[in-house]
Amino acid sequence: MPLIAQQPAPILYLSGLVSAFTTYATYEAAQAAAVALSAANSGAPVLTARVMEHADGGNNTRLNLVNSGSPSFVVQLASGTTVGAREAARTAAIATSAANAGASAFVARVFQTCVGP
Repeated sequence: MPLIAQQPAPILYLSGLVSAFTTYATYEAAQAAAVALSAANSGAPVLTARVMEHADGGNNTRLNLVNSGSPSFVVQLASGTTVGAREAARTAAIATSAANAGASAFVARVFQTCVGP
């Protein structure tokens, strides 16, 4: 049976290229993917996060809020890079976008940790 826990304080954020993530339309789908990813990695903890913003553009990169009516969710192994402050995640997303020819980058807020059986 998987272990699913709400993320305790402090709040963590993920930041990275959109192409590096698989996005999910519901948190249930993301949660199932997180459990499967954990199980495939010997029970390593996996973070589930809601996409809050995305950065697009080159030298004039800016952040755009994600439409709250159609949220996206992503998952990542907990051993990956996380950021503790939203502003740091925003800065990282802008820098990542600019360094990758304006490719889109996500800022996502972690809300769960999942461990698969």
